Amino acid sequence: MAKKKVKKTSPLEKKKDLNWYYLLPILFIVGILPLIVYAQVIEVEGLERVNWKGGATSIDFFSYFKSVAFVVVSYVSVILLVLLRLTGQFRFNLSRYNLKFYIPLAVYIAFVIVSFFNADYRIVASRGFIELFQGVYVLIGYALVVAAVMNYVQNEKHVKAIVTAYIFVGSVTAVLGIGQYFGFDFFRTMFARYLILPEYLHHIAETLEFTFGKYTIYATMYNTNFVGSFAAILLPLSFTLFMYAKDKKQVALSGIFVALMAFVWIGSNSRAGYLGVAFGFLFVILLFRKQLRQNIKRLFALLVSFLVIVMIMNTASGGKVLREFGSLDIGAETERLESGNQDRVRFENLIFDGDSLAIITAAESLKILYDGDQMTFEDMEGNPLAIQLLGQSIVMTDNKYIDYIITLEEDKGRFKVQAYNQSFDIYFTADGFRMAGSGGVLGVTDHPSRLSLMDGYERFASSRGYIWSRSLPMLKRTFFVGYGPDMFAIKFPQRDYVGKINAYNNESIIVDKPHNMYLQIGINTGFISLLALLAVYLMYFIDSMKLYFKRDLKTLLDYVGIGAFTGMMAYLGAAFFNDQIISVAPLFYVMVGLGIAINGIIRKQAV
Repeated sequence: MAKKKVKKTSPLEKKKDLNWYYLLPILFIVGILPLIVYAQVIEVEGLERVNWKGGATSIDFFSYFKSVAFVVVSYVSVILLVLLRLTGQFRFNLSRYNLKFYIPLAVYIAFVIVSFFNADYRIVASRGFIELFQGVYVLIGYALVVAAVMNYVQNEKHVKAIVTAYIFVGSVTAVLGIGQYFGFDFFRTMFARYLILPEYLHHIAETLEFTFGKYTIYATMYNTNFVGSFAAILLPLSFTLFMYAKDKKQVALSGIFVALMAFVWIGSNSRAGYLGVAFGFLFVILLFRKQLRQNIKRLFALLVSFLVIVMIMNTASGGKVLREFGSLDIGAETERLESGNQDRVRFENLIFDGDSLAIITAAESLKILYDGDQMTFEDMEGNPLAIQLLGQSIVMTDNKYIDYIITLEEDKGRFKVQAYNQSFDIYFTADGFRMAGSGGVLGVTDHPSRLSLMDGYERFASSRGYIWSRSLPMLKRTFFVGYGPDMFAIKFPQRDYVGKINAYNNESIIVDKPHNMYLQIGINTGFISLLALLAVYLMYFIDSMKLYFKRDLKTLLDYVGIGAFTGMMAYLGAAFFNDQIISVAPLFYVMVGLGIAINGIIRKQAV
């Protein structure tokens, strides 16, 4: 009689799920990393210096140490998994479901590395540009964190631990934000100033200047726009926890958390954040369509709370909240720009030719000439223009040029041109007239490739129209390989003086971000790297819609799974107007990994 073969079980198959404490690196990334605020003096040299505001050093509070901590902890999280595998306590999830995500993540990492070696300035590509600090190690870390979370999260306890970290960071941010909104900014206290300054910088504690005042929230995130992206991630998640709440205590606590996240969302004054959350909640409504009908009373109470919050914030800020919501009307924004264009004279060109400068506007043109002894003025046909001296200033007697004032500042080797509410300095140099741009570098205006259809709409969405019109053509050279991690500011046409005058009234302003995450990735690490990430998001989107659309939602995993998915969608919506930043992006990538892991667990349970 043949013996029945008994399948041997390998030691790995007998192992239980990982204990929660192995998730500590991920919990740190979610719960602690976004709260880090500490000063670091950064040396600014080379290409970075000439594309910056000037000065050999810069003090960073919000990004540098977040960047360092993220790199260390994200890589540690992966190394820990490898060690657990080597010691037989863990097996990597290599299911077909997970493999389809690993492949584009690997492609993304490959093109990040290739773009790093293609960078003109490796210092920036390595540690990241000033105030951004998303160099090659950070960008690789983003992909590693997604993969790590996909492997760490194996059961509901793991999900609860990560959700708790999100609740913690959201609550602390809300407490800080409420204080900032009503004028009690923790970071303005002397205690906090000494807390965020190393000892060698304590002497500047009393003279620290703060960019943002009352009625806005910057929290620990460098810029209010990024608070909007933060809220885009947390608000949908908080709402799904509210919908899941089973008893009065859970309803009350989760309702308070939703209210806190709504306060942060509104207080950010970020139109990108507003639009992102609106986009995310389209999917919340779609996936919770049955649950919304079944919880009318609960939702009514939440709606009343939301309206009370809006009323309080709007009254306190003198109507600022409703004005910000009103500014979301794209049609009204376009009408405003078109109306402004009728009242504003557009600068078409600045033509430098030795010791002459031709100022070309939509109204008329003026040519300024200098022969070493005196300055003369002509129209573009070469006809001389009569002038009148008013102290150190020169004005034209022809009424056609009444808006022009030329002021000599010979002690500074320059003269100032004022025309149509614009003002810029022209310097005398051995090579002729030059203009001062970023980093104080003297040069002549560039004429970069642009989307001409945006001419006249440069100021759309806080001058994003200008940035996008110059950034999109940059993608032509970064299809396969990008300019390098965080190299956008160095590659952007910073000497586009004419464009900057029309967009900002400031020819030397620094454009260090494209204000669009997709452009940021496509330009820095290449269009293929962007496609790889979009493939991850698209597969996760399709998988989530298939999984949850007709599902009978019962478990915590169901609700958190939808929270992670809709939080991702809200963030991706805000990303059309906001950049990827170290203060918020780690939260997003952890959430992507969490959502993918939850979907995998649910599918496995259904088998």
